[in-house]
Amino acid sequence: MSLATNSGERGWRTPLASMLAGALIALLALALQLRVLTPRAAVVQWAWVIGLVAGVLVVGGAVTLLFWWANRRRLEWFLAWHYLLRSRGSRGTLIVGALLLVAAAVVYRGVYLNVLPPPIAGIGVEPPRYLVWVEWTAIGLGVAGWLVTLFGVLMLFFSVFTCISIFGVHLGTAALVVVISVMGGFEQDLRQKILGTRAHVVVTKPRRVFADYRWVERKVAATPGVVALSPYLEGEVMITSQSNLAGVVVRGIDPRALDRVSDLRRYLNAEGGAGSLGNLRHPERLAVIPVARRVLGEPLDAVPGARRAIHPGVLIGAELARNLRLYLGEDVNLVAPLGGMSPAGPIPRAMAFRVAGIFYSGMYEYDSKYVYTTLPAARRFLGVDDEITGLELKVDGVERASAVAAAVHAGLGPRFAVRDWRELNASLFAALKMEKAAMFIVLTFIVLVACFSIATNLIMLVLEKGREIAVLKALGASSRSLLLTFIYAGIYIGTIGMMLGVVVGLAICSYLSQVGVPIPQDLYYIARLPVRVTAPDLAMIATASVALALLATIYPALRAAALDPIEGLRRET
Repeated sequence: MSLATNSGERGWRTPLASMLAGALIALLALALQLRVLTPRAAVVQWAWVIGLVAGVLVVGGAVTLLFWWANRRRLEWFLAWHYLLRSRGSRGTLIVGALLLVAAAVVYRGVYLNVLPPPIAGIGVEPPRYLVWVEWTAIGLGVAGWLVTLFGVLMLFFSVFTCISIFGVHLGTAALVVVISVMGGFEQDLRQKILGTRAHVVVTKPRRVFADYRWVERKVAATPGVVALSPYLEGEVMITSQSNLAGVVVRGIDPRALDRVSDLRRYLNAEGGAGSLGNLRHPERLAVIPVARRVLGEPLDAVPGARRAIHPGVLIGAELARNLRLYLGEDVNLVAPLGGMSPAGPIPRAMAFRVAGIFYSGMYEYDSKYVYTTLPAARRFLGVDDEITGLELKVDGVERASAVAAAVHAGLGPRFAVRDWRELNASLFAALKMEKAAMFIVLTFIVLVACFSIATNLIMLVLEKGREIAVLKALGASSRSLLLTFIYAGIYIGTIGMMLGVVVGLAICSYLSQVGVPIPQDLYYIARLPVRVTAPDLAMIATASVALALLATIYPALRAAALDPIEGLRRET
């Protein structure tokens, strides 16, 4: 026990030095991020890598220090740690992993980057097919090298079966962190787009329009938590251009009020957008035929630069503009199914509008279905008086939308329907939540398979250490003490594997968020893979990994505790 004590006294200095080094590196990363040391953007971009290294050193040092303290405090912790170690470290696996990493670097930098064709006029040239295979070969060598190197580092300290168990928990935990973070990123991106196109709270009347909405506006505006409101008039119509037609939802708005409720102005300025809300308020600005249409070589119905008749403006989505082949300043027709009566029956109502802007929100449903115009123009087109369909509200906090909606509903009474953004999109968010839960359950089976390896490792450990267990029992060790020893061994494996998995998962998520992985925007309507790491998700994943590892130790621990010392000594002789 004195040797253990002496080694323990020497062992606290290394983790403490690791934590101090991590703190200094974290300060360096912060200085780079704030551009205190250097203003160069290329260097600042690597601040997240330096910060990740600092986090690994601090957390690894803290966990090692905790293990050192536990080993000195109880004999069971020391025996559990001693049983997992190997007497002599193996460097062969580490060397193979390092060679794979060197090969990946040579293939990527020495072959791929040298043969890759340079861009022409700033536009990238598609590489030949064999270069794509070279790139994927470099990526495969890099991933294999990283995994083998990590396994080689574990082989320096632990036995082969312990390394396999730790590595399995690490892979399962890392996969959970990455997948759950990516799904959380999709959910956050979808939530931001929904909140940008629709308000936090919507007030409507079931099956009716507002005929006396002024007092409702005053009542709602006086509700605590309501920051802004905007009335709207909505109807389903057809939109026609010279080349195509589509069914859309026309929405009459007050441009000044809507600007305080939604992000429509930002979507007009986004990539793929055009025009402004000012064009909607002042349609006379678009009375001159734009010169850009003449450049496209398409036929025009007037001389470029001449003035045309003034028509009310409309804002259309980028997807709808692409389907109808519309550009800023072009004329369209909106057709309402029920416009009036004639001797032959009901006839549709048609009205000419002009494209005052093209918005890009990133939501296919809105960019292909919604058309915005002013309230007076919508009333004139739909043939209604001073009426609206509902009110859109913006509250002082997204998470308080439900509470504010309840307060508004209590003030207006049961004649009105008040729904917040969660209720308006309940089915969509419920599907995302169910998919996230299903992916968590499916990927947890990877950790579960690794836990079977933990159980196998501990069972073999019980068989291998049968003589030592028998001697300990003969010297007076209780069954409870041996039970705790093997449970602690499983906790060691689960904790180390979980920590490695979380660190690797966070590293991958940091790479995805900082560098970005482009995905086909035409298919997914998003430029690159989104990532969102949250503390509750990490805590849930870490708890599940350690809990499964703990469950895997129950049977081996019970078997070690039930070992008869006489049978153990007789078996070894």
